[in-house]
Parts: sequence; C-alpha cells; structure tokens
Amino acid sequence: MLRRASEMTSRTLSRLSILQHMGLDTFYNRCNFGTRFGQILILSMLLVVGFLPSSILTVQNILKVLASSKVYSDNVWVTQKLTEIGRVVHEIQIERGRSTLFLTVSSGDAGDAWQQLLEQRTSVDSATNQLTQWPDQARLELGTLPDHKVKVEAFRRNVETGSVNYSDTLAFYSNINRVLINWMGNEVNSFATGDAWADLTAFHFLTLAKENMGVERARGSAFWNAGYFSKREFIDFFECQTRGNGFLKEAVLFSNVLNTEMSSRAATILENAIQYRRNLILLNDASPSVDNASQWFSYMTLYIDLMDKAQNKLADEIFQRTMSTGDRADSDMMITCFLLVIELAIYPLFVYLSVRLVTRIKTIGSSLASKSRHLFKEQRRNTEMVSQMYPKSIALKLLSGENIEPEIFEQATVCFSVLTDFDDIINVLSAEEAITVLNRVLEIMEDEILKYDVFKVETREDMVLLASGVPRRTPRNCEEIADLCLSLRTRMRSVCLGLLPSRGVRIKSGFCTGSVAAGIVGVKMPRYLLFGDTVNTAARMQSTSNAIGIQVAPSSGEILSDLGVYKLEQRDLVQIKGKGEMYTYWLMDKRIPHGRSPVLSAELY
Repeated sequence: MLRRASEMTSRTLSRLSILQHMGLDTFYNRCNFGTRFGQILILSMLLVVGFLPSSILTVQNILKVLASSKVYSDNVWVTQKLTEIGRVVHEIQIERGRSTLFLTVSSGDAGDAWQQLLEQRTSVDSATNQLTQWPDQARLELGTLPDHKVKVEAFRRNVETGSVNYSDTLAFYSNINRVLINWMGNEVNSFATGDAWADLTAFHFLTLAKENMGVERARGSAFWNAGYFSKREFIDFFECQTRGNGFLKEAVLFSNVLNTEMSSRAATILENAIQYRRNLILLNDASPSVDNASQWFSYMTLYIDLMDKAQNKLADEIFQRTMSTGDRADSDMMITCFLLVIELAIYPLFVYLSVRLVTRIKTIGSSLASKSRHLFKEQRRNTEMVSQMYPKSIALKLLSGENIEPEIFEQATVCFSVLTDFDDIINVLSAEEAITVLNRVLEIMEDEILKYDVFKVETREDMVLLASGVPRRTPRNCEEIADLCLSLRTRMRSVCLGLLPSRGVRIKSGFCTGSVAAGIVGVKMPRYLLFGDTVNTAARMQSTSNAIGIQVAPSSGEILSDLGVYKLEQRDLVQIKGKGEMYTYWLMDKRIPHGRSPVLSAELY
C-alpha cells in the first residue's frame, strides 16, 4: 500500500510540475501529501482501496459459503432419494428373478419358488411404500404411484396364472428399473457436485451393474431349466454379462469403498463360482436341471446382495461426507462473519498489514465422465477392429476369451487376386493420384466382398487372399468366389488411371477348391491364416494367370462346369511349379445376367 501511495504521489508531483508551467497547479497543491488535506485525501484513498478488495473477498466468501450450503442440501436430498430408489430397484430385481424362476421350473418344484416369490413381493411393496417421493420421470412413463401399484398387481396375477412367459416378465420389471435408474443418472448429473460427485456416480454405475446382473441371473436360470439358449437368448445373455461387468469395473474405479468391498475374499469366491457357471452357459449345451437353476440363482443372488451391501456402505459414506460438508459450511460462515467483524473493528491496521485469505476449493469436473465415455468408445472401436480382422465367429470367440483350435475344412475355395497395374500406379502416378486410385480399388474390393459369403483373409501390397467356406462352411463356396472374381474384374475397369484413362485397373485372379487347414497363428500379432495344398495351388493359379484373367484350378473348374451357368474355357497344359503340367480353365463369364458388362473376348487371354 505504501509503495502504491508513493507511486501515486510521484505521478501527482510529475503532473504538478507540468501544470505549474500552465498555471493549473492550485488543485494539485491542495492534494499534496505535505498538506493536511492531501494527507486526508490520500489516506482516504488508501483506506478505500484497501477496503474494497477485502470487502469483495468477504462477500465472495459469503456467497461461496451459501453455495456450499446449497450443495450440501442438494447432496443430502439426492443421497436420500438415490438410496430409496436404489432399494426399490434392488427389491424389484430380486422379484424379477424369483418370478422368472417360478415360470421356468417344473410344476413339481414350483412350491418353494412360489413361497419365495410371495415373500419377495412383500419386500418390494415395503420398499415402494417407504418412498418419500415418486420421481417425475416415473410419473410420466409409469403413471402415478397408485396407478403403478395397480399395474404391478395385475402383472403379478398374470404370473400366477402363467399367462405370461419369462421373457414378458423380464421386459416388464426391466422397464420399471430402466425408468428409475435413468432418473438416478439424471439426478446425479444435475445435482451432485463437489466431493460427493464421484461417489454418487459410483452409486449409479453400481446400480446399473446390479440391474444387468439381475437380468443375467434370470436368463441364466431359464437356461439351466431348459438346458439351452436360442441364438437371440444367447446374445442377450452375453450382452447383459458384458454390460454388468463393465459397469461394475467403472463403479470400482470411482469409489475406494466399493473397491475394498468387491475385492474381499467372499466376493472373489463368488466371482469364481459364477464365472465357472458362466463358462458352462456359454457352451450352450447342458442338461435341464432345477438344482442347477436354483444353484445359479443362489450364487448370483449372493453376489448381488454383496454388491447391495457395498452400495449401502457407499451410501453411508456419502451421507457422512455430506454432513461433514454441511458442518464445514457452517463453520466457514461463522469464521467469515467473525473475520468481517474484526476487519471492520480494526480496519485502519490493514493499511500496514497484509491480510491473506486462504480458501480451499475442491472441484471435480466432468472430465471423468468424458474419459469414461471415451473408454466405452475405445472398447467399441477395438471390438469393431477385431471383427474386421477376423471372421465374425472367430472374433466372437476371441472377444469372449475362448481358445481358437485349428480346423480342417474338407471343401473350401481359396482365391488370390493381384493388381496387374500396381507397379504402374506406384511408379508412374503421382503420390496423390496413386493414393486416390488405391483407395478407390480397396473401396471397391470391400464393397464387393460384402455382397458374397467370402472372407478376406489377408491383404498384402498388391495382393489379396480371399476364401469362401472358411470358417463358415457353405456348399456354394466355389460359386461365391467365382461371382466375386467376375464382379471385381468388371468393377475395376471403371477405375480411371491417369496414364491409361480408357483401360481402367486390371486385376488377375486364380482360385482352387479343396481342403484347407485354418487357425490363429502368432502371439504379439495373431492372424487367421489358411494352410494346405489348396492354398498353394490357388497361388499358382494367380501367378500363371494373365493380366485380367481368372484362372481356375481343375477342382474348381469341374464344380463350375457341373453347375452349367458359368462360361469356362479350357486352357492348354500349363507348367505349374511343384505340380507339373496341369489343365486349367479360364473363367469367362456367368451366363445368367447379373448387371455386368458383356462377356470378355477370349483374345484378352
């Protein structure tokens, strides 16, 4: 302050020396620090300048304390509501499981299941009646609370009479939980702030994990009662399992309390027991067993109950932390008022003393949520990449952690295709033109491959290895490859080369039909590869083909000839490396019109 006053005084004197030459120094003489008026004026300015920042800080602190009080009240309200709704969701999950178990067990074993279902319905009604407020979102989608209770009772009667199946039961109860859990997520995003945000987010994620595992429990019970899953049921079960585990991992990341509880010995033992039965379910081949269904239901219920206990501990932790926040807010308010009184009482001393206000601000931004979304996107992207690198059936096994055993395919068709103009594209065209042409070529290949039951095994510079009948066996494997080769040859002619605009891109192919072996090879970069004499013969068919020719091995030629719809032209004896002389065929066209250009002249061969 003194330095600032000195600077102001020096500036004043400088201006005064200038104004003295102009005869305008009267006012500045009165403001001189050497005069009484000047001293009073400058001291008043110092007092005002010193008081304003401290007053602003004090007011700001009061506003922050008020904001903290609002955060405290909001967090208390949200915590209470989430705990109440979480209890209702948990009880509904158990009723859903009991109901599906009751519907899927045989009539001789339905007595115990019915008694347990009745007891659980009482628990659901009790938790619902204890709600202090029915959420607005639930009122919009489920109706008022009395209307909702009427609908639930009506559905329960349908369960008792068997007029609904277990899929209807899953859908009914899951819809209720979906609405309530969505409301929980909205409340966390809208009101949860400060220290409670991470814990409330973990609370929400754990509720989502319990919901998905509850559905998994119900579907697993149905599996053990039936002994198998349909394809749709298998996918639904796998999706619930994946989502449940994912949400549980996210919840543990957000909360140390959950991390400790879910890492306990009891949780680990249950996880191992459940995972063992999950693996059996994924085999999709079991004998129907009520005992196994009850065992599965019991294990899953124990694990979900363990999650519920951890969730209750987390709720207690949130409440205690929220109460501490409220106490701190009250203490801050008292301290702020006390400091303001002291400041007003002894404020003249502040001219010489520097008062430091120390405030501690903790904020947790929304970066964690964005990172979580980014993680899901990366997981989805990794899944898509695996699906593109491997056949769909192989990709599913890899993603589920299954071992991929080598397989022998008695009949499959392997095709090699090479860009005849690859060297021209690379050496003659500019880099930009070459990239454009190659991208267009790859785009056409991908587009055409999707139209046929063909898997792209490998792409290497100018060569692409295709296969049909692997890993999904199909009797039309030779036809699929033949149609694809014809389509590729026609489509490639539409790709314009700058050096030869009238010719287009040329592609030569060769394929062979026979038995092949297939499997995953490699550790750091595993690849799905094909082996066998059929692969070698197909490679020789391509290497001895002409610029735009499609050379067919004898095994493939016989199959296509028997079909009678392909135009084949036998080639003279060809010296094939490792095979000796061999009669092969040129695949000219398909006699059935399919929108391609006219038959290529034999002179091109």
